[in-house]
Amino acid sequence: GRPRKPVTADYTYSETTSHIEVVIPLKGVTPKKVDIFTASTILKVSFPPFLLDLDLSYPIDVEKSKAVLKDGTLKIRLSKKHDQQQLWGHLCFEGTKGEIKQRRQLAFKEREEKIKNQMEKVASKKLEEERMVFRQHMHLEQKERRRMDDVKDAEKKHAEEAMYKTFSEIQVCGKTCKCRRGK
Repeated sequence: GRPRKPVTADYTYSETTSHIEVVIPLKGVTPKKVDIFTASTILKVSFPPFLLDLDLSYPIDVEKSKAVLKDGTLKIRLSKKHDQQQLWGHLCFEGTKGEIKQRRQLAFKEREEKIKNQMEKVASKKLEEERMVFRQHMHLEQKERRRMDDVKDAEKKHAEEAMYKTFSEIQVCGKTCKCRRGK
């Protein structure tokens, strides 16, 4: 048949001037099936057949927010943006459908941009690491080439010295031999 409509999840929340804590009982759902999505003004928690989809009153700092799953309860600590550190009084934004839709679109767009920037940073970092590894490899090859050249130069010098010594002995021998013959 038709897919079932998700059931709205139960939750409670409390707040301080810097944080909001949302507590959601998972009703026996395994942690692997819990999906959490946050954006500047959105908190979405899905654990089939339950769904919690909240349009937050004010923006949160997604990077500083945390979730902890313990004893069948999910605790999400949302960090309020620095300029919103006050008591909100209510968790969810109260506005027209059009205002909510506009805020959601903006939040999704910001989140996409942030993810895109993070992926670009990761790609850039990976490229820089590959370049560094390549440079290190080239440096090692150059060092090995220099070492081989030094070994060849030492062998060549040794061979030349041996040749000059032999040549010198031949000349000395030749002179002494001629001298004896001449007498």
